Amino acid sequence: MATIVPQPSLSPSPDAGRQPPADLANLLDLSDDTLSIRGGDGAMQFWNGGSTRLYGWAAEDMATPGSYARMHTRFDTAEEDVLAELVRTGRWEGHVTRTTRDGREVLVSVRWAASRTEDGTIDRIVETGRDVTWDIILEEDFRRSEYRYRNMFQAMAVSFWELDFSAVKQMVAEWSHPNESDLAAFFASAPNAIRNSMAKTRIVDVNDKTLRMFGARTREDLGETMERFWPRESEPVFAASGIAAMAGRPTFEAETKMLTLDGREIDVMFTWSFPPQEMGHGTVLVGIVDITGRLRVQQELQRVQGELAHAARVATLGELAASIAHEVNQPLAAIVNFGEAAKRWMFRPEPDMAEANTAIERMIADSRRASDIIGRIRGMATKSAPKPTLFHPCEAVREAVQLCRHDMQSRGVALSIAEIAGLPRVRADRIQIQQVAVNLIVNAIQAMADLPEERRALVIRTRLTPDNMVLIEVQDSGPGIDPAVADRLFTAFASTKESGMGMGLSISRSIVEAHGGKISGRANHDGPGATFAFSLPMAEGEKLDVPCPYAA
Repeated sequence: MATIVPQPSLSPSPDAGRQPPADLANLLDLSDDTLSIRGGDGAMQFWNGGSTRLYGWAAEDMATPGSYARMHTRFDTAEEDVLAELVRTGRWEGHVTRTTRDGREVLVSVRWAASRTEDGTIDRIVETGRDVTWDIILEEDFRRSEYRYRNMFQAMAVSFWELDFSAVKQMVAEWSHPNESDLAAFFASAPNAIRNSMAKTRIVDVNDKTLRMFGARTREDLGETMERFWPRESEPVFAASGIAAMAGRPTFEAETKMLTLDGREIDVMFTWSFPPQEMGHGTVLVGIVDITGRLRVQQELQRVQGELAHAARVATLGELAASIAHEVNQPLAAIVNFGEAAKRWMFRPEPDMAEANTAIERMIADSRRASDIIGRIRGMATKSAPKPTLFHPCEAVREAVQLCRHDMQSRGVALSIAEIAGLPRVRADRIQIQQVAVNLIVNAIQAMADLPEERRALVIRTRLTPDNMVLIEVQDSGPGIDPAVADRLFTAFASTKESGMGMGLSISRSIVEAHGGKISGRANHDGPGATFAFSLPMAEGEKLDVPCPYAA
């Protein structure tokens, strides 16, 4: 980099030291651009306020011969070439790096114009300049940012699409005012409104991952618009993304299906990003992740979990076989007794039809009770997909208790059910929640098997937590939780029972978490035993104090 010094070939001007009129000089001082006139001896014959503000020297500091050299001017090309062009054409423009009075370096875009004497000798150079230091820095930052963006755009394992949405905006604007409700009406206004919008969404650019995901060899194979990649059943997602864009929301995300070039249907996570600075131009960035494999794995996992849950229910029913038999036998025996009583009342010398009618009504009630018991058992034993329904949590608790009641009675377990009324309903698979409750109750009964009968106490509580979760607690008075398995109670194959498989609590955990709840176990703080609890979110829109149908 060359440093320019006062040039001996530049002759001092006979007008050296002559300044512009005072009023003109004052006006020139107002400019943020630099303006100076340099003589052949390196003295500044004129030095405006913009020059002082940029370089730090006052006009009087630069009026002495050789003062130009203070700025240590460096060119981005050879100094000889600069001077040659100035001599040849009388003008030069380019960038110079200079050092200010306080030692900073600034990059300045300058223009030079040469003044000549009658014999053609350059005697003065008029310079105008503008500080472009930050412009160059910002330009370089932008270039690097663009470079990083292009690298990420191409290298990420996500399909990226840059789309031009402006034609759709124009189409909607011509139809209505683009607010959210109008847009929804627009897309519903005609059968082909959504398809037309797709056809007007132009593809600007895609990355290599997009070509591979959608089966294209080149960008041109994809065509000009996105319409061909959207099956009919996915149109509502496209419409919703367009509404989000027009409503000014920064992003939109949804799971949907798309089509590849060879007609395959793939499950994708579809994300639109609407950069605020680009929305005026209608530019959107789309990210697409193929989740077909993930969904297949999730479906297989759900199938396996369903089979495990079913196996656990059947195993539980096996453990409760005696209790079930007792529960079924009770109403059946009552039906027989009431039937015989009805016969006696009807075949007396003077039939008592009122008593016979009462006996028959009790027969009907016990028949329904037997039917309900068998229905609950069939529900537990049947392998079927989860079916969320709206029900009161105390119903599942009472049904679980009914299945376990004989087992509790035969083992001398004292049962207490507290606070089951006045709770919101939940939306869940009733059989699965009943399965969790039965599992916790059976575990509690078995945990107290070695205690004297008078110490076997089981308490079941239902209540609402501060964060509006329905909590069901099962508390026993057994030996508590073995520290050896305390930190893995809900993992598969962890069991405190010699004959236990360790699957009950693990399956209970997966059921509860699948319904948006949590399950926990802890030793009792105020006595022996342990408390296992699980929570479920209250159903959306439910009241907080719905009476339990089973509450007396």
